[in-house]
Amino acid sequence: MGAVYRKELKSSLCNMTGVIFIAYVLLWFGIYTVAVNLMSGVSQFEYTVSSAGFISLLALPVLTMRSFAEEKSNKTDQLLYSLPISTTSVVISKFLAMATVFAVPVVIAGFYPFILSLYGTVYLNTAYSTLIAYYFLGCSLISVGMFISSVTDSQVIAAVLNIGAIILIYFMSSIAGLFSSAASVSLVCVIAAALIVAYISYVLTKNAVVGVSVGAVLAGAAGITYAVKSSLFENLFPETLEALDVFSRTNSFVNGIFDLPAIIFYLSVTVFFGFLTVQSMEKKRWN
Repeated sequence: MGAVYRKELKSSLCNMTGVIFIAYVLLWFGIYTVAVNLMSGVSQFEYTVSSAGFISLLALPVLTMRSFAEEKSNKTDQLLYSLPISTTSVVISKFLAMATVFAVPVVIAGFYPFILSLYGTVYLNTAYSTLIAYYFLGCSLISVGMFISSVTDSQVIAAVLNIGAIILIYFMSSIAGLFSSAASVSLVCVIAAALIVAYISYVLTKNAVVGVSVGAVLAGAAGITYAVKSSLFENLFPETLEALDVFSRTNSFVNGIFDLPAIIFYLSVTVFFGFLTVQSMEKKRWN
């Protein structure tokens, strides 16, 4: 496991991928530090983290696109299956390598509040708790990108899909406002989500029976629940989208509240998509 971790970390830092990513993140942190803290005279560094968060995280696909797509493209993924470690260990090793690279700019940015505090009053507890939340947010998005990379052998496709996923997640709260609170609308959306889950099940298993069965069970359960008590579906889909919005969960940290449930949510997303990545690779192994 350690060998895979070191190989991935060295690969990221020696082929300039990791260096470009680190430079990109620090560039935006520097721009917003100058604009928010220096030029505007705002002492809250957490505002800088919040402002730079989305645009800096758009570079994450640079790290994740090659995690598995490159292995498949070069046909070196067969070597991963021949290693004397489990697929889970391989996925964890790759994730930890990318999380380590991501930690570099976060640690460097961690010196900014201390430097700013030498020339004014900076709320260090709030600044560093927001940085911690930003890091866990990034790790959850890394796991999403890693899963996307595991289902394609094209780095370009993996990068485009990952960027699209990050943008979609960022605007999830705004998208939620576009949907009606009517129960029938939520029912249609839930059935559509069930079909998407069914398709993902088919992609992971390459078994049409499994995909159809999953879709039929989920859609059937939704239909029966709606027939029995349709009030449960009122405003269900918009509220679900808002609950899944990972970016808005950093707002409590910016406001000076260390939101432990938000950290747990980020860890849950990371573990969930890590699990999906393992299943995707296991499917490839048996095929």
